[in-house]
Amino acid sequence: MVASTLVIQMVDGLAKHLSAGYSPLFIGWARYAAASLIVVPYAALLHGWRIFPAERTSSHILRTVLLVTAMTLYFMAIAHIPLAAAISAYFVARPQSGVDPGILLAIGGSIAYALYMVVTRRMALISHPLKTLVFQCVAGMVLLTPQALLTWTTPALADLPAFLGLGLLSLLAHFMLIAAFRLAETSVLAPLVYVELIGAALIGYVAFGEVPGPATWAGAALIVAAGMLVLIRRKDAVPAVDEPVA
Repeated sequence: MVASTLVIQMVDGLAKHLSAGYSPLFIGWARYAAASLIVVPYAALLHGWRIFPAERTSSHILRTVLLVTAMTLYFMAIAHIPLAAAISAYFVARPQSGVDPGILLAIGGSIAYALYMVVTRRMALISHPLKTLVFQCVAGMVLLTPQALLTWTTPALADLPAFLGLGLLSLLAHFMLIAAFRLAETSVLAPLVYVELIGAALIGYVAFGEVPGPATWAGAALIVAAGMLVLIRRKDAVPAVDEPVA
């Protein structure tokens, strides 16, 4: 889960870099298109034409819609505000000053992502991880195709490695995420996404020269403290092996 959250921040960094020359709506589609070009042939090699999960299609569609919504809103947010500010708002809806549209977009994305994590936990227990990932990529590409056509910009040759990186890193991050949810409950894993704050601050500073303000650091501290409290309380609530359970 920790590795997944750090890789996701690398994806966000690439998306922010590309947003200087491309619409966030187009970038979102390109992420799924690049991922599909990589994962579909691999899945077909292993499973033939049965590359999609056969069970609970409606739940897989819901999961993909939630992720597409979260990703699109977040990509639109980081095109206008620093990564650290966006990820802070993404977790706690804490504006730095006033009501910045980018902050509101990040808040909307956070709600969709929280629901996505809940559905992912349920589906991870019953569906094959690779087939779940294939469905997510292909369905996401299809859902985002109309907005990609409306905001189309033919990628420059120099930007193709960045677009390919979007797809490859997204696959890696979400495969690890699905695998994590097969091994642990949502309540255990959810606090670990706060590691994204570290990745967001680091990538924002190194790649874009973004220095988080005092309000962002204060919000981040509150988030981390709340996450640690959840983990500690959960650990204390688990009885020892030799303790009788009431």
